[in-house]
Amino acid sequence: MKRSSSGALVSAILLLASTANAEGGTPAPPSTEVRTIETPDPASRPKPAFGSPGTLVLDDVLGLAAYSSSGALGTASGLRQTGWLRFSDGKLDQPDGTTGRSTSFGFAPSVDVFLAGRLSLGGQLMLSSESVHFGNDLALVTAGLAPRIGMAFPLTEGLALWTRISGSVAVGHAVVGGQELGAGQTSPAVRSTTLAWGLGANAMLVANLGRWVALTFGPTLSYGKTDLVEGGQSVFTQGASRSVAFATSGGIAIIL
Repeated sequence: MKRSSSGALVSAILLLASTANAEGGTPAPPSTEVRTIETPDPASRPKPAFGSPGTLVLDDVLGLAAYSSSGALGTASGLRQTGWLRFSDGKLDQPDGTTGRSTSFGFAPSVDVFLAGRLSLGGQLMLSSESVHFGNDLALVTAGLAPRIGMAFPLTEGLALWTRISGSVAVGHAVVGGQELGAGQTSPAVRSTTLAWGLGANAMLVANLGRWVALTFGPTLSYGKTDLVEGGQSVFTQGASRSVAFATSGGIAIIL
């Protein structure tokens, strides 16, 4: 009896020890499983619709326009390169029937930002140098600013209509070469300062090519008036002159 009692006691002790180890004994070894957290690629995120609040548009970075204009310098039409850096060279028909040539260079950065309700506010800086060659040569340098307001209307996925109206003001300095008086004599050059203001409107189709680039295409109508502020008058710098221009243009815009 004693031997079997001792055996039962030993069995009970071993059972209690194994139970203690199972419940709170030796901890299990740490897991070696490596977990990775996937972060979405920014480029794979869907592009917000054109006109979403906070969208920044660098408009008309590079483009081409077919234009027709009429003003104090005569009428002109043709194709011209547009964009932030501009160059044009074309024929200029004068009111008296003579023909000249106009060459211009310009720098015109354009920026718009969208606010709530697809409303955009922006503007364009205008710096240009123009030379008109025939009879009396003209050199004209202008600097101006054109603030504007617009509204975007989504048409389909990736396509929108963007309408804008703008005002502009610019100061110009003109130098008109002297006229030949005969007998080897030439009249002195005429120097003057002008102040110009204008109104414009356009309606552009905006087609997204990717997350950052879009194509724009549409018509623009503008009206301008130039007043002589200081200096002498000439055929180029009347006391007040008006101009009207119409253009259909296409270009590249950067959307941020």
